[in-house]
Amino acid sequence: MEQLVKLLPGVYLDPAGVNVVRVAGENVFVGLDGGEHFLCLASVAGSVDTVAETLVSRINAVLAERHHGV
Repeated sequence: MEQLVKLLPGVYLDPAGVNVVRVAGENVFVGLDGGEHFLCLASVAGSVDTVAETLVSRINAVLAERHHGV
């Protein structure tokens, strides 16, 4: 079973489908499917930079685990 990354309560995604995480103003955009689709986390609580960094960290950790067969 593939591990999903939690974005918000009740919202999870497969990190292999993410190709970009971008901050624009008070929003965090998550690019999916080669950049054809974007998920917008609007008016996130706290620093948008911190939210983006945390999301990228979670995605990288899951992808590293998959790569190393953990």
